[in-house]
Amino acid sequence: MRIPIYIRKVFTLLFLIFFSKLNPFFSYFIYRKFKIDSKLIEIPANSKKIYFIVHRWYYRWLRKFPDLINPNCLNDAIQLSKILYRHPLATLLSDKILARSYVANRIGSNYLIPSLGFFSTINDFRSCKFNSNYVLKTSHDSGGVFFSYKRSQSINQRIVKKHISKKYGYGKGEWSYSNIHPQLICEKIMYNNDGSLPNDYKFQCVNGNILYCQVTTSRSSKIRGRVFDNLGNPLNYMISPHYEFDDTIELPKNYSDMINIAQILSFGIPLVRIDLYSIDSQIYFGEFTFFPFSGTYRGVGQKKLWPSCINFNSKLFNKYRQHHIDVSLKDRFLW
Repeated sequence: MRIPIYIRKVFTLLFLIFFSKLNPFFSYFIYRKFKIDSKLIEIPANSKKIYFIVHRWYYRWLRKFPDLINPNCLNDAIQLSKILYRHPLATLLSDKILARSYVANRIGSNYLIPSLGFFSTINDFRSCKFNSNYVLKTSHDSGGVFFSYKRSQSINQRIVKKHISKKYGYGKGEWSYSNIHPQLICEKIMYNNDGSLPNDYKFQCVNGNILYCQVTTSRSSKIRGRVFDNLGNPLNYMISPHYEFDDTIELPKNYSDMINIAQILSFGIPLVRIDLYSIDSQIYFGEFTFFPFSGTYRGVGQKKLWPSCINFNSKLFNKYRQHHIDVSLKDRFLW
């Protein structure tokens, strides 16, 4: 039987009230947990607010609080990283434009997808015309990707303007994205020799060590994928039920080179995902992702992919408290 709409609105209102900042009971449980966690891990002073935001967001989707003392799954590790890794490097690498210069300095500009331009506003982009298919991305958020497969095909500029004007990340505890100045980056769409779109290779890394590689393909209406361990052995499960398992996906011949690149780019960072492409034996960099899926994966896949022997706790972040990168590096990244 269909629930009347007014009853659903009442339950929605009660839900929002219960999980809002105005609810003293819910805030009390988080505060109690904060007092316990702060005795066992050193929470930075500027992360106290993030701590409460993270717990509200986590409970909203998974109906439980993250274990920050002994993270036993990828979700918990991502929440711990949100709270403890308050490093300016996270903001620089989360910015899709600034990250290109960082990658060029580390491994070379030949690993970058050819760019067609950078724009501060949608009006700047509107005045340009391109002779090839392109993809338009926002530099500061997730999901702000717009494809144009035909020269005459126009992008919905109203949606682009909405993406570039919104603040992203802080409501989920992803503080690094909220510090980015929103811009637009236009890149050339890359194809394989057969005209198909390339697979996306997502390497989850811990301080330069590969945990697993998730390969996704968008050749069908659904997002299909396959997961491989750090040795390249295929696994028979996915990180999340959002992805459809595809056992026909194979690793490219230059997979070992991709591992080396992911290790170089992730070295010195406690937890980050490196996205790469392999297009006709040429490797291209995609992006840095510090908080994949905001650490709210459902299912047991994200637990199986998190090794029980890994030493991932608050002590890992202590050596990253000091800024091992000059903050003025941002000025040298700008064009």
